[in-house]
Amino acid sequence: MSFLALPTEILKQILVQCIHNGSPKSIATISQTCKGLKDLIDNSSDTTIWREVYLSVLDSPFVPQKVIAKFVKRKDIPEEGKFEWKKRVVTVILLQKQLKTLDFSENLDEYIFTLLQLATAPSPVFPHQPCRPSLNLVWLDKLLTNGFPKPLVDRLMEKSHNPTPTVTAASASHLVKWEVTNVEQQFYRLVLQTGFCPYQAVPTPDTDHYISPDRQEELTRAIARLRVYDKLYPSASKCWGPFLPCPALSSSSSSSVLDSSQPIEEPHSLVPDYSFLSAARMVAEADLRESLEANTGGGMTIVFHGPGGPKVLPLFTYEFARRDVSEFLERVDGTVDVGDDDEREGREGLNALRMGSAPGFWDGKGTKERWLGVDGGGEIEEALGSSDQPYTEGWDWAGVEGTWTRAVCSMNYRQQLLYQFNRDMLMRCRISWMRLRITGYSWVHRSDSSSSITVPPEPMSLSGPSSTPRPFVSSALQEMDEVPDTQTESAFGREEKKYKDVMDSLVHALPIIHFSDKQPGVQSDQTIRGTVRMISGGIVRWSMISRDNLQGRDDWVLEAVQIGGIGSGLGAVGMWTGARHESGDGVGPMWMWRVA
Repeated sequence: MSFLALPTEILKQILVQCIHNGSPKSIATISQTCKGLKDLIDNSSDTTIWREVYLSVLDSPFVPQKVIAKFVKRKDIPEEGKFEWKKRVVTVILLQKQLKTLDFSENLDEYIFTLLQLATAPSPVFPHQPCRPSLNLVWLDKLLTNGFPKPLVDRLMEKSHNPTPTVTAASASHLVKWEVTNVEQQFYRLVLQTGFCPYQAVPTPDTDHYISPDRQEELTRAIARLRVYDKLYPSASKCWGPFLPCPALSSSSSSSVLDSSQPIEEPHSLVPDYSFLSAARMVAEADLRESLEANTGGGMTIVFHGPGGPKVLPLFTYEFARRDVSEFLERVDGTVDVGDDDEREGREGLNALRMGSAPGFWDGKGTKERWLGVDGGGEIEEALGSSDQPYTEGWDWAGVEGTWTRAVCSMNYRQQLLYQFNRDMLMRCRISWMRLRITGYSWVHRSDSSSSITVPPEPMSLSGPSSTPRPFVSSALQEMDEVPDTQTESAFGREEKKYKDVMDSLVHALPIIHFSDKQPGVQSDQTIRGTVRMISGGIVRWSMISRDNLQGRDDWVLEAVQIGGIGSGLGAVGMWTGARHESGDGVGPMWMWRVA
């Protein structure tokens, strides 16, 4: 029996198995066996096979879109018939091959946007359904096995991009071009999602300038510290947070910029500064890991072991702080004990980026009912956003109410002058506990001023042209090596713009949630109050103010951005600074995550 005589369903399974085995060349080989098979595989009018191949290795791109699009009553995003199944899946396959050759002289932008697409569009974690790992994130993990490409790691270490024995002239030229585009911010966004991934080079006698993974982490952390502890970074144009400057914000804004009771002109139009946020994650994560290595003497009294001990002095302010940090880092690393069920696998490691992966997220007031349009278990796929009743009351769309842990990192600026961030410098990491409760809701109203907001340009299409030829025989794979025509590029651009428009509409569709950790009938020396709202691009912004009740004044403000989807298990990363924004106020990174 020839291949051509096989039923179409069996041929689909053969193609799917080729992808699972990590052998895209097998598809090319099969397509060359006869003209009938070549037509079946390469026929652009028949998307059935490539849709099956795509869904066997990647998450459906339409599930997260439907959660959002149907909720805001938009029906113009999920268009499965027009989706480029073959082009998208082949992009990922070719990238995996390219990673094996470590050839990124011309394709760093394609690498960044492909990985970022996988990281930002995984399937959500739904309640009352098996929590299997996201296929997108399984592939992302494969693509990061050997870390980020060396040119990108060099960027994080602030190394020179001039040609060297390991960086070609073409590579240097491309990096100079990359530096002045939006690609840089998108790479930093990828680092925020995945954490730092050191370049896994194998040292050989002929290797020049070899830097071990541990040394890479040390150097990138040093550069990140310079960024997150820069006193000149906070400004009113950034809403005193980790955002890009927004011309719509007055330079005369005061500390009231964070108080939701004081209206501000279009504060929700802020765009995250991913260069700061990625640095904040790297510093906070490293500080948390070193905090667990510190000897606390069996209690809450810190014992620091001189110059040979940890560089970070931890302060665990509650009884179970060390346990909560340890469990959170297990969540970040994806550590699963032997015998655990699949529920944890689908929520840990990169899977903690998924919407709804935080503990207790779906138990919030109206969270499940209003996001999914259901009252109980049922079929999530059929019920997504099915309710046509408009929601005028507030609800906990962000998973605010619950127990949280907050890590705030700081440094002694006098030591900075003496030690210049070297190994002798002592950093501090304070781990505290919050039980947040919702105190009210408000709404963002559209205004004419929104049209004057200037935001950075959107990233280029994930299928952007590449000038580097890649040797594949089958046209099924070769098509991705060719420069897309104008019609194809414009189609991708329209698709991305539609999705961004839907995500931006969440700014007005979702209420601003007001919260506090002040418990009724309980007197506390310090309390937290704040808000959660959507900003540009469907990003969740957390704003908090810490109040010293003994002194009767606000002392610190904290601004953070959610890592991953709404209600993700990785929580939010950001910065803290003084509430009065006085000259000389300190600044530093913070990370908060939901415990229960």
